[in-house]
Amino acid sequence: MSTPRLELAGVAVLTLAGALPRLLALDSIPPGLHGDEAWTGLEALRVLREGGIGVWSPSAFGQPAGPFYWTAAVLLFLEPTVVGVRASIALLGVLTIPASFLLYRVLLG
Repeated sequence: MSTPRLELAGVAVLTLAGALPRLLALDSIPPGLHGDEAWTGLEALRVLREGGIGVWSPSAFGQPAGPFYWTAAVLLFLEPTVVGVRASIALLGVLTIPASFLLYRVLLG
């Protein structure tokens, strides 16, 4: 195999290895939604109901609204449940693995 294919295979394996613990028990660990997770779910539902809610959310104590919009977009495909809310943020975590590789590859060669 050539070097680019080996790198791609390595990134795929690392991404899968990072995705498994993030996505396995979204419905049960920890039980229920709490704190920021709950606010994210509530604000995402508000985005789906009202459309744009601005850049900051005063009802979520001034948090930036980017994660709320992202979660709302994910909830268009998943049900608005504990799994749906947690999956939106877990997917961002999984995507950071190949994104980090690309960043380090560009910076370090």
